[in-house]
Amino acid sequence: MNRLWNRSIAGQGLGWNAGSPIAAEAGMYVRRGGVIAWAAGAAISVISATSLIAMPLVAMTGCTGSASTPTQRGKGDGPASASGSASAPAQATTTRGEATEPTSAKDVIAAVRTAMNYKAFAATSTGLMMHGEVDVYGTKGPVSFLFSPAGEFLMQMQGPLGRTDGFDGTTAWERTESGIGRVLPLTDRDVRLTSYEFRTMQWLSEKSALAFEMAPTKGETIELSFTRPGTSIHGTVSIDRKTNLPRGYVIVGDGETDTHTLSDYQAFEGVQIARHVESRTEHASIVMDITEVKRAPTFIRNPYETVLSLPSDFKFDPAVSAAINVQKAPTLHHLVKVKVGEEEGWFIFDSGAGTEVLSTQFAEKLKLEKFGKIPVRGVGGVVESGFYQPSSLTVGPLTIEKPILVGLDLSMLDQYMGVPVAGIVGYGVLGRSVAVIDEVASTIELHDSRSFELKNGEWTEVLLYGRHPAVKGSLEGHEGYFRLDTGAANTTITVHAPTVAEFNMLDDRPVTNTMLGGVGGMIEARAGVLKSLTLGGKTFKNIQASLALPGDGAMDDAGTMGNVGGLLLKPFVLVFDYPNHRMAFIPRVDADETIKSLEHPAK
Repeated sequence: MNRLWNRSIAGQGLGWNAGSPIAAEAGMYVRRGGVIAWAAGAAISVISATSLIAMPLVAMTGCTGSASTPTQRGKGDGPASASGSASAPAQATTTRGEATEPTSAKDVIAAVRTAMNYKAFAATSTGLMMHGEVDVYGTKGPVSFLFSPAGEFLMQMQGPLGRTDGFDGTTAWERTESGIGRVLPLTDRDVRLTSYEFRTMQWLSEKSALAFEMAPTKGETIELSFTRPGTSIHGTVSIDRKTNLPRGYVIVGDGETDTHTLSDYQAFEGVQIARHVESRTEHASIVMDITEVKRAPTFIRNPYETVLSLPSDFKFDPAVSAAINVQKAPTLHHLVKVKVGEEEGWFIFDSGAGTEVLSTQFAEKLKLEKFGKIPVRGVGGVVESGFYQPSSLTVGPLTIEKPILVGLDLSMLDQYMGVPVAGIVGYGVLGRSVAVIDEVASTIELHDSRSFELKNGEWTEVLLYGRHPAVKGSLEGHEGYFRLDTGAANTTITVHAPTVAEFNMLDDRPVTNTMLGGVGGMIEARAGVLKSLTLGGKTFKNIQASLALPGDGAMDDAGTMGNVGGLLLKPFVLVFDYPNHRMAFIPRVDADETIKSLEHPAK
């Protein structure tokens, strides 16, 4: 779905696998673009809206056309026939002048470029600005979209679930409904920029990052398949045979399929656009209607500049200790006391949660009204949820005014956690603070990032990938990024299915069958021993791990190699500084002993 939120409201935590006490009745949450979730080292995420919010394609001529549903998918096989170059007729002709099938993607793209008058658009110095209304997950608000011929863009949505997407030509970034801004890394960036290739007409430019080739035709449409070289992203574009205007496009990437349809083409000040755009995944949709299009004005400052400043909706009380009230659950999860409005409850503290979650039972106690609809996906399936907005949320010294929380039924966790679980705190709290976490001592401190000083250790870069932390490491000699998930408290690491496949990790390795639990139920996996894993400057040897199998859930992430749980984080005091995109691994005095205790005994 438009990964506007996809992998946005994502989380990874509250993990378990078969064998942990919570596994039997799991069926709980995991993450992945556009849906909330968590599972054995999975994550909480909400189906995204970024690719979903497909802005209409523009044509600077007076042509009109209609739109219908494009083909569902079409992965390109082999070398591409075209990028965004050359100019040729849309169709080849016979000696009698009769139209025949186009013979190459290059010809088709040239015809689309002519129909949309891409040359005229590319000659504009300031680009275009659009205004309209968007319906996102059942909530409506105004939307504006500014983009330049160079591919820069700024999409701003207002309303209860407002957000901003931006690209300054180098850095892709977002500011979500949580109010937190972040730079988009890895697959987050690739998927977002692929979506905007079509929204900004960059797919027609000579600098397009996409590669195209002919695909089987569909009656009234000409089909092109595309890939984004160096990634697993692919899809199709459907072109109307008569007008050579796009009817829609499909993007398949990182386990999700986003389908965009374009209709009601009309001219605005000489610009021909699809005024009505519908963007859908299997479980959710975003509908956009454009009412105005005009040439963008000349700005005094760069309107595409990356803006990651902290929101103004929170405060730290200097009279309250940074050390928050923590209780360790029987499952090893950290429970923290949180005040929502005037009521207190126990929340799971989870670095793998891409959004704050409020138990529906606790929301009823607070008499909060649910709004909007959002699909929440885990390893086992998808459930529908909505949002709550209490007056405030307070954790220790930090208070957030009018936060947006996703509502979920968490009652099945109560018997395992030992107390009624009122919710989960994650990205929204971590994104406004510096969190110091000691897994062994079960202590958590929240500090103001604007004044915090690191007294021990060194900072290292942390990527906020899918709204949870990812750092560099190596797995059996293969380097990559790993997600850190304090919510997967009683696990070591779940190696993601693409990594398992890429390095043939099931070949010549003794494994046993196991299960991973997540939203919608349980999925099959394998358990085995990893020879080595290096993380935070320490090397773990012969550790037990879960090896994910291909599916359609949080463990299919190709952007990171695996999800690291609480057992492998025990040797460190973790310092997360999301606002500054950095963290520190501070080894505990007993770090080496802890690492040795995790070593699987040789048979």
